[in-house]
Amino acid sequence: MDADRALPRLAIVSSLYPPHLGGVERYTASLARALSGRFAVDVFCLNTERQPAEIVDCGVTVRYLPCIPAFGGRLPLPTIGALRTFEGWIDRLAPAAAVIQTRLYPLNAFAVRAFAKRRVPTLTIEHGTGYIDFHSAVFNCLWRLYERLLTGVFRRSGASFYAVSRAGLDWLANFGLQGAGVLPNGVSLADSGIAAKGMRSEVGVSDRDFLIVFAGRLLREKGVFDLAAAVRSQNDPSVRLVYAGGGDSRTEARLRAEPSVPFVGSLSHDRWLGLLQESDLLCLPTCYPEGLPTVILEAGLAGVPVVASPAGGIPEVVEDGVSGRIVPAGDVEALTAAIRDLRTDAGRRAALGAALRDRVRAGYTWDRIAEKTAAAIDRIRSEALR
Repeated sequence: MDADRALPRLAIVSSLYPPHLGGVERYTASLARALSGRFAVDVFCLNTERQPAEIVDCGVTVRYLPCIPAFGGRLPLPTIGALRTFEGWIDRLAPAAAVIQTRLYPLNAFAVRAFAKRRVPTLTIEHGTGYIDFHSAVFNCLWRLYERLLTGVFRRSGASFYAVSRAGLDWLANFGLQGAGVLPNGVSLADSGIAAKGMRSEVGVSDRDFLIVFAGRLLREKGVFDLAAAVRSQNDPSVRLVYAGGGDSRTEARLRAEPSVPFVGSLSHDRWLGLLQESDLLCLPTCYPEGLPTVILEAGLAGVPVVASPAGGIPEVVEDGVSGRIVPAGDVEALTAAIRDLRTDAGRRAALGAALRDRVRAGYTWDRIAEKTAAAIDRIRSEALR
Protein backbone atom coordinates (compact mmCIF):
# COMPACT_ATOMS: atom_id res chain seq x y z
CA MET A 1 0.00 0.00 0.00
CA ASP A 2 2.88 2.42 0.85
CA ALA A 3 4.55 1.61 -2.48
CA ASP A 4 1.23 2.34 -4.21
CA ARG A 5 1.12 5.82 -2.66
CA ALA A 6 4.66 6.55 -3.86
CA LEU A 7 3.74 5.86 -7.47
CA PRO A 8 1.86 8.30 -9.72
CA ARG A 9 -1.71 7.10 -10.23
CA LEU A 10 -2.83 6.09 -13.73
CA ALA A 11 -6.47 5.63 -14.75
CA ILE A 12 -7.12 3.34 -17.72
CA VAL A 13 -10.60 3.35 -19.24
CA SER A 14 -11.65 0.46 -21.47
CA SER A 15 -15.35 -0.25 -21.86
CA LEU A 16 -14.61 -3.92 -22.54
CA TYR A 17 -12.22 -5.90 -20.36
CA PRO A 18 -11.55 -9.57 -19.52
CA PRO A 19 -13.22 -11.94 -19.00
CA HIS A 20 -14.97 -10.42 -22.04
CA LEU A 21 -13.07 -11.81 -25.03
CA GLY A 22 -11.42 -9.61 -27.63
CA GLY A 23 -8.21 -7.98 -28.78
CA VAL A 24 -8.75 -4.62 -27.07
CA GLU A 25 -9.58 -6.41 -23.82
CA ARG A 26 -6.39 -8.45 -23.86
CA TYR A 27 -4.30 -5.44 -24.87
CA THR A 28 -5.70 -3.38 -21.99
CA ALA A 29 -5.13 -6.09 -19.39
CA SER A 30 -1.58 -6.76 -20.60
CA LEU A 31 -0.68 -3.07 -20.75
CA ALA A 32 -2.13 -2.41 -17.28
CA ARG A 33 -0.07 -5.22 -15.76
CA ALA A 34 3.08 -4.13 -17.57
CA LEU A 35 2.66 -0.55 -16.28
CA SER A 36 1.84 -1.56 -12.71
CA GLY A 37 5.48 -1.30 -11.60
CA ARG A 38 5.66 2.29 -12.82
CA PHE A 39 2.20 3.52 -11.81
CA ALA A 40 -0.57 2.71 -9.37
CA VAL A 41 -3.01 1.50 -12.04
CA ASP A 42 -6.80 1.66 -11.82
CA VAL A 43 -8.79 0.18 -14.71
CA PHE A 44 -12.39 1.33 -15.24
CA CYS A 45 -14.54 -0.90 -17.42
CA LEU A 46 -18.14 -2.01 -17.87
CA ASN A 47 -19.44 -5.14 -16.20
CA THR A 48 -20.60 -7.18 -19.20
CA GLU A 49 -19.65 -10.50 -17.55
CA ARG A 50 -21.18 -10.16 -14.05
CA GLN A 51 -17.92 -9.68 -12.22
CA PRO A 52 -17.46 -8.35 -8.67
CA ALA A 53 -17.52 -4.56 -8.55
CA GLU A 54 -13.80 -4.46 -7.75
CA ILE A 55 -10.92 -6.92 -8.02
CA VAL A 56 -7.14 -6.72 -7.80
CA ASP A 57 -5.36 -8.53 -10.61
CA CYS A 58 -1.55 -8.71 -10.74
CA GLY A 59 -1.24 -5.42 -8.89
CA VAL A 60 -3.93 -3.69 -10.99
CA THR A 61 -7.20 -2.52 -9.41
CA VAL A 62 -10.06 -3.26 -11.81
CA ARG A 63 -13.38 -1.50 -11.19
CA TYR A 64 -16.38 -2.96 -13.05
CA LEU A 65 -19.19 -0.44 -13.55
CA PRO A 66 -22.90 -1.34 -14.12
CA CYS A 67 -24.02 -1.35 -17.74
CA ILE A 68 -26.61 -2.41 -20.28
CA PRO A 69 -24.84 -5.00 -22.50
CA ALA A 70 -26.24 -3.74 -25.82
CA PHE A 71 -25.51 -5.47 -29.15
CA GLY A 72 -24.63 -8.76 -27.48
CA GLY A 73 -22.28 -7.04 -25.09
CA ARG A 74 -20.12 -5.59 -27.86
CA LEU A 75 -21.33 -2.01 -27.33
CA PRO A 76 -22.20 -1.77 -23.61
CA LEU A 77 -23.97 1.33 -22.35
CA PRO A 78 -23.08 2.64 -18.88
CA THR A 79 -25.95 3.33 -16.52
CA ILE A 80 -26.41 6.84 -15.11
CA GLY A 81 -25.32 5.50 -11.74
CA ALA A 82 -22.15 4.09 -13.33
CA LEU A 83 -21.22 7.50 -14.71
CA ARG A 84 -21.72 9.12 -11.32
CA THR A 85 -19.67 6.38 -9.67
CA PHE A 86 -16.91 6.85 -12.22
CA GLU A 87 -16.74 10.60 -11.58
CA GLY A 88 -16.67 9.96 -7.84
CA TRP A 89 -13.72 7.60 -8.19
CA ILE A 90 -11.82 10.05 -10.39
CA ASP A 91 -12.33 12.86 -7.87
CA ARG A 92 -11.25 10.58 -5.04
CA LEU A 93 -8.20 9.07 -6.75
CA ALA A 94 -7.01 12.25 -8.54
CA PRO A 95 -5.02 10.38 -11.22
CA ALA A 96 -1.85 11.95 -12.56
CA ALA A 97 -2.71 10.79 -16.09
CA ALA A 98 -5.23 8.70 -18.00
CA VAL A 99 -5.27 6.26 -20.92
CA ILE A 100 -8.45 5.61 -22.90
CA GLN A 101 -8.76 2.59 -25.17
CA THR A 102 -10.45 3.67 -28.43
CA ARG A 103 -12.96 6.40 -29.30
CA LEU A 104 -15.88 4.09 -29.97
CA TYR A 105 -17.72 3.69 -26.66
CA PRO A 106 -20.06 6.01 -24.73
CA LEU A 107 -18.20 5.46 -21.44
CA ASN A 108 -14.93 6.42 -23.12
CA ALA A 109 -16.42 9.64 -24.54
CA PHE A 110 -17.80 10.51 -21.11
CA ALA A 111 -14.43 9.74 -19.53
CA VAL A 112 -12.40 11.92 -21.89
CA ARG A 113 -14.65 14.88 -21.06
CA ALA A 114 -14.40 14.15 -17.33
CA PHE A 115 -10.60 14.05 -17.52
CA ALA A 116 -10.46 17.26 -19.58
CA LYS A 117 -12.68 19.04 -17.02
CA ARG A 118 -10.28 18.00 -14.25
CA ARG A 119 -7.18 18.80 -16.33
CA VAL A 120 -5.95 15.21 -16.21
CA PRO A 121 -3.46 14.64 -19.08
CA THR A 122 -4.99 11.96 -21.31
CA LEU A 123 -3.91 9.83 -24.22
CA THR A 124 -6.23 7.77 -26.38
CA ILE A 125 -5.06 4.59 -28.10
CA GLU A 126 -6.70 3.79 -31.46
CA HIS A 127 -7.22 0.10 -32.22
CA GLY A 128 -9.09 0.26 -35.54
CA THR A 129 -8.07 0.92 -39.13
CA GLY A 130 -11.45 1.33 -40.84
CA TYR A 131 -15.20 1.40 -40.44
CA ILE A 132 -16.98 -1.76 -39.31
CA ASP A 133 -19.18 -3.24 -42.05
CA PHE A 134 -22.62 -4.28 -40.78
CA HIS A 135 -23.72 -5.53 -44.24
CA SER A 136 -26.54 -2.98 -44.15
CA ALA A 137 -26.46 0.42 -45.81
CA VAL A 138 -28.63 1.89 -43.06
CA PHE A 139 -26.55 0.49 -40.17
CA ASN A 140 -23.31 1.42 -41.91
CA CYS A 141 -24.51 5.01 -42.31
CA LEU A 142 -25.66 5.21 -38.68
CA TRP A 143 -22.37 3.76 -37.43
CA ARG A 144 -20.31 6.28 -39.39
CA LEU A 145 -22.39 9.12 -37.99
CA TYR A 146 -22.00 7.70 -34.47
CA GLU A 147 -18.23 7.38 -34.87
CA ARG A 148 -17.94 10.93 -36.19
CA LEU A 149 -19.95 12.29 -33.25
CA LEU A 150 -17.82 10.49 -30.65
CA THR A 151 -14.65 11.57 -32.43
CA GLY A 152 -15.78 15.18 -32.08
CA VAL A 153 -15.98 14.72 -28.32
CA PHE A 154 -12.42 13.40 -28.23
CA ARG A 155 -11.12 16.15 -30.52
CA ARG A 156 -12.55 18.87 -28.27
CA SER A 157 -11.03 17.24 -25.18
CA GLY A 158 -7.45 17.99 -26.19
CA ALA A 159 -6.35 14.38 -25.61
CA SER A 160 -3.25 13.05 -27.36
CA PHE A 161 -3.76 10.25 -29.88
CA TYR A 162 -1.74 7.10 -30.42
CA ALA A 163 -2.47 3.92 -32.36
CA VAL A 164 -1.46 0.27 -32.19
CA SER A 165 -0.12 0.42 -35.77
CA ARG A 166 0.95 2.91 -38.41
CA ALA A 167 -2.20 1.95 -40.28
CA GLY A 168 -4.13 3.15 -37.24
CA LEU A 169 -2.39 6.55 -37.43
CA ASP A 170 -3.47 6.79 -41.08
CA TRP A 171 -7.03 5.99 -40.03
CA LEU A 172 -6.98 8.74 -37.40
CA ALA A 173 -5.92 11.22 -40.09
CA ASN A 174 -9.26 10.57 -41.85
CA PHE A 175 -10.90 12.30 -38.88
CA GLY A 176 -8.45 15.20 -38.87
CA LEU A 177 -6.59 13.76 -35.87
CA GLN A 178 -2.80 13.93 -35.74
CA GLY A 179 -1.42 10.78 -34.11
CA ALA A 180 1.59 11.22 -31.83
CA GLY A 181 3.01 7.73 -32.29
CA VAL A 182 2.53 3.95 -32.22
CA LEU A 183 1.98 1.94 -29.04
CA PRO A 184 1.69 -1.52 -30.58
CA ASN A 185 0.04 -4.68 -29.41
CA GLY A 186 2.38 -7.17 -27.81
CA VAL A 187 3.11 -10.50 -26.16
CA SER A 188 4.82 -11.61 -22.98
CA LEU A 189 7.96 -13.71 -23.27
CA ALA A 190 6.72 -15.67 -20.27
CA ASP A 191 3.82 -16.98 -22.38
CA SER A 192 6.12 -19.41 -24.17
CA GLY A 193 6.46 -21.37 -20.93
CA ILE A 194 2.76 -21.76 -20.03
CA ALA A 195 1.48 -23.59 -23.10
CA ALA A 196 -0.64 -26.69 -22.45
CA LYS A 197 0.65 -29.98 -23.85
CA GLY A 198 -1.10 -32.62 -25.96
CA MET A 199 -3.47 -30.27 -27.76
CA ARG A 200 -3.24 -32.13 -31.10
CA SER A 201 -4.57 -35.24 -29.44
CA GLU A 202 -7.29 -33.24 -27.69
CA VAL A 203 -8.64 -31.85 -30.97
CA GLY A 204 -8.28 -35.13 -32.86
CA VAL A 205 -5.29 -34.27 -35.06
CA SER A 206 -2.45 -36.77 -35.42
CA ASP A 207 1.25 -35.94 -35.38
CA ARG A 208 1.41 -36.87 -39.08
CA ASP A 209 -1.23 -34.32 -40.09
CA PHE A 210 -0.42 -30.82 -41.34
CA LEU A 211 -2.20 -28.60 -38.80
CA ILE A 212 -3.49 -25.14 -39.75
CA VAL A 213 -5.05 -23.02 -37.01
CA PHE A 214 -7.28 -19.96 -36.97
CA ALA A 215 -8.11 -18.01 -33.81
CA GLY A 216 -10.31 -14.99 -33.28
CA ARG A 217 -13.90 -13.89 -33.52
CA LEU A 218 -15.69 -16.15 -35.97
CA LEU A 219 -16.92 -13.54 -38.40
CA ARG A 220 -17.25 -13.80 -42.16
CA GLU A 221 -15.02 -10.71 -42.43
CA LYS A 222 -12.21 -12.63 -40.77
CA GLY A 223 -11.99 -14.87 -43.85
CA VAL A 224 -13.12 -18.04 -42.09
CA PHE A 225 -15.06 -19.40 -45.08
CA ASP A 226 -12.26 -18.53 -47.52
CA LEU A 227 -9.87 -20.45 -45.30
CA ALA A 228 -12.15 -23.50 -45.20
CA ALA A 229 -12.39 -23.42 -49.01
CA ALA A 230 -8.60 -23.15 -49.36
CA VAL A 231 -8.09 -26.17 -47.09
CA ARG A 232 -10.65 -28.21 -49.06
CA SER A 233 -8.80 -27.28 -52.25
CA GLN A 234 -5.64 -28.97 -50.94
CA ASN A 235 -7.40 -32.30 -51.69
CA ASP A 236 -5.43 -33.94 -48.92
CA PRO A 237 -7.14 -35.40 -45.83
CA SER A 238 -3.93 -34.98 -43.84
CA VAL A 239 -4.30 -31.17 -44.06
CA ARG A 240 -6.35 -30.29 -41.00
CA LEU A 241 -7.86 -26.95 -40.03
CA VAL A 242 -8.85 -26.11 -36.46
CA TYR A 243 -10.94 -23.07 -35.57
CA ALA A 244 -10.60 -21.57 -32.08
CA GLY A 245 -12.88 -18.75 -31.03
CA GLY A 246 -16.48 -17.64 -30.81
CA GLY A 247 -18.64 -15.22 -32.70
CA ASP A 248 -21.75 -14.92 -34.80
CA SER A 249 -24.00 -17.93 -34.17
CA ARG A 250 -24.84 -18.45 -37.85
CA THR A 251 -21.18 -18.33 -38.84
CA GLU A 252 -20.35 -20.75 -36.06
CA ALA A 253 -23.09 -23.18 -37.11
CA ARG A 254 -21.89 -23.14 -40.72
CA LEU A 255 -18.30 -23.78 -39.66
CA ARG A 256 -19.33 -26.67 -37.43
CA ALA A 257 -20.92 -28.26 -40.50
CA GLU A 258 -17.62 -28.23 -42.40
CA PRO A 259 -16.39 -31.82 -42.97
CA SER A 260 -13.22 -32.79 -41.10
CA VAL A 261 -12.75 -29.33 -39.58
CA PRO A 262 -12.45 -29.56 -35.78
CA PHE A 263 -14.14 -26.64 -34.06
CA VAL A 264 -12.96 -26.13 -30.49
CA GLY A 265 -14.66 -22.85 -29.54
CA SER A 266 -13.06 -20.45 -27.09
CA LEU A 267 -9.92 -21.78 -25.39
CA SER A 268 -8.14 -20.74 -22.23
CA HIS A 269 -4.92 -18.86 -22.92
CA ASP A 270 -2.61 -21.77 -22.06
CA ARG A 271 -4.59 -24.23 -24.20
CA TRP A 272 -4.62 -21.84 -27.16
CA LEU A 273 -0.86 -21.33 -26.88
CA GLY A 274 -0.41 -25.10 -26.69
CA LEU A 275 -2.50 -25.62 -29.82
CA LEU A 276 -0.55 -22.87 -31.61
CA GLN A 277 2.83 -24.30 -30.64
CA GLU A 278 1.83 -27.73 -31.97
CA SER A 279 0.56 -26.30 -35.29
CA ASP A 280 2.34 -25.98 -38.62
CA LEU A 281 0.71 -22.77 -39.83
CA LEU A 282 -1.49 -19.90 -38.62
CA CYS A 283 -3.85 -18.39 -41.19
CA LEU A 284 -5.71 -15.08 -40.83
CA PRO A 285 -7.10 -14.07 -44.27
CA THR A 286 -9.12 -11.20 -42.78
CA CYS A 287 -10.70 -8.13 -44.34
CA TYR A 288 -11.80 -6.81 -40.93
CA PRO A 289 -10.42 -3.36 -39.92
CA GLU A 290 -7.74 -4.93 -37.74
CA GLY A 291 -5.40 -2.96 -35.52
CA LEU A 292 -2.57 -5.42 -34.89
CA PRO A 293 -3.95 -8.92 -34.11
CA THR A 294 -2.52 -10.60 -31.02
CA VAL A 295 -2.59 -14.02 -32.69
CA ILE A 296 -0.04 -12.85 -35.28
CA LEU A 297 2.35 -11.86 -32.50
CA GLU A 298 1.69 -15.07 -30.56
CA ALA A 299 2.53 -17.08 -33.67
CA GLY A 300 5.79 -15.15 -33.93
CA LEU A 301 6.64 -15.85 -30.31
CA ALA A 302 6.09 -19.57 -31.00
CA GLY A 303 8.04 -19.47 -34.28
CA VAL A 304 4.97 -20.57 -36.26
CA PRO A 305 4.77 -19.24 -39.84
CA VAL A 306 1.81 -17.06 -40.81
CA VAL A 307 -0.29 -16.60 -43.92
CA ALA A 308 -2.43 -13.47 -43.62
CA SER A 309 -4.02 -10.65 -45.57
CA PRO A 310 -2.65 -7.08 -45.58
CA ALA A 311 -5.34 -5.84 -43.18
CA GLY A 312 -4.56 -3.06 -40.71
CA GLY A 313 -1.15 -3.37 -39.09
CA ILE A 314 -0.47 -6.96 -40.17
CA PRO A 315 2.03 -6.02 -42.95
CA GLU A 316 4.00 -4.01 -40.39
CA VAL A 317 4.97 -7.32 -38.77
CA VAL A 318 4.43 -9.93 -41.49
CA GLU A 319 6.59 -9.00 -44.48
CA ASP A 320 5.68 -11.11 -47.48
CA GLY A 321 8.36 -13.67 -48.22
CA VAL A 322 10.49 -12.58 -45.26
CA SER A 323 8.54 -13.13 -42.02
CA GLY A 324 5.43 -14.76 -43.48
CA ARG A 325 3.16 -14.73 -46.49
CA ILE A 326 0.70 -11.97 -47.40
CA VAL A 327 -2.21 -12.76 -49.73
CA PRO A 328 -5.09 -10.50 -50.80
CA ALA A 329 -8.22 -10.79 -48.66
CA GLY A 330 -10.95 -12.72 -50.47
CA ASP A 331 -8.52 -14.36 -52.94
CA VAL A 332 -9.09 -18.04 -52.27
CA GLU A 333 -6.77 -19.12 -55.09
CA ALA A 334 -3.84 -17.13 -53.67
CA LEU A 335 -4.57 -18.46 -50.18
CA THR A 336 -4.74 -22.02 -51.50
CA ALA A 337 -1.42 -21.62 -53.30
CA ALA A 338 0.33 -20.09 -50.28
CA ILE A 339 -0.81 -22.95 -48.05
CA ARG A 340 0.25 -25.55 -50.61
CA ASP A 341 3.69 -23.99 -51.07
CA LEU A 342 4.40 -23.90 -47.34
CA ARG A 343 2.90 -27.33 -46.72
CA THR A 344 5.43 -28.89 -49.05
CA ASP A 345 8.47 -26.89 -47.87
CA ALA A 346 9.34 -27.46 -44.21
CA GLY A 347 12.57 -25.47 -44.55
CA ARG A 348 10.71 -22.44 -45.82
CA ARG A 349 8.20 -22.68 -42.97
CA ALA A 350 11.02 -22.80 -40.45
CA ALA A 351 12.76 -19.77 -41.97
CA LEU A 352 9.60 -17.65 -42.03
CA GLY A 353 8.69 -18.66 -38.48
CA ALA A 354 12.18 -17.81 -37.22
CA ALA A 355 12.17 -14.40 -38.93
CA LEU A 356 8.77 -13.60 -37.43
CA ARG A 357 9.97 -14.71 -34.00
CA ASP A 358 12.99 -12.38 -34.23
CA ARG A 359 10.79 -9.46 -35.27
CA VAL A 360 8.29 -9.99 -32.47
CA ARG A 361 10.94 -10.43 -29.78
CA ALA A 362 12.75 -7.28 -30.97
CA GLY A 363 9.81 -4.89 -30.91
CA TYR A 364 6.55 -6.37 -29.67
CA THR A 365 7.04 -7.52 -26.08
CA TRP A 366 5.05 -5.91 -23.27
CA ASP A 367 8.21 -4.81 -21.45
CA ARG A 368 9.20 -2.70 -24.45
CA ILE A 369 5.68 -1.42 -25.02
CA ALA A 370 5.33 -0.44 -21.36
CA GLU A 371 8.53 1.60 -21.67
CA LYS A 372 7.15 3.43 -24.72
CA THR A 373 3.78 4.00 -23.06
CA ALA A 374 5.34 5.28 -19.84
CA ALA A 375 7.45 7.70 -21.91
CA ALA A 376 4.30 8.90 -23.72
CA ILE A 377 2.53 9.42 -20.38
CA ASP A 378 5.51 11.34 -18.99
CA ARG A 379 5.43 13.50 -22.13
CA ILE A 380 1.78 14.51 -21.81
CA ARG A 381 2.24 15.17 -18.09
CA SER A 382 5.17 17.46 -18.83
CA GLU A 383 3.20 19.26 -21.55
CA ALA A 384 0.30 19.79 -19.14
CA LEU A 385 2.63 21.66 -16.75
CA ARG A 386 3.78 24.17 -19.35
